[in-house]
Parts: sequence; structure tokens; C-alpha cells
Amino acid sequence: MSAAGLLVTVFALAYAISSPILTTLTGRLDRRRLLICSLAAFSVANLVAWRSATYSQLMPVPF
Repeated sequence: MSAAGLLVTVFALAYAISSPILTTLTGRLDRRRLLICSLAAFSVANLVAWRSATYSQLMPVPF
């Protein structure tokens, strides 16, 4: 169970750290294009997570 807690912690930290940075970097981009690129990246991350066999392979997925 501690491994699952660690995954949730890494996920939360990744979003807490990257959200302000990405907001600043993408503030001037076209919203529609940004949404499409974000959905594509989200889909790829989900595929990588699905294919992960161990927690160590799953750990870098939020980044």
C-alpha cells in the first residue's frame, strides 16, 4: 500500500510544481491548440501508464 501512496504523492507534487510554470509559459498560446496538444499529451501519458508493469516504470508518467 505504501507504493500506491507514493505514486499519489509524486502525482500531486508534479502538478503542484508544474502548474504555475506551465501557466506562465502557455499564457500567450492559442487556447484551442493548447487544449488539443494537452489532450494528446494526456492520452500518451495514459498509454504509458497502461503499459507500465512496475511502480518504477509508472513513477515518471506524471512528468
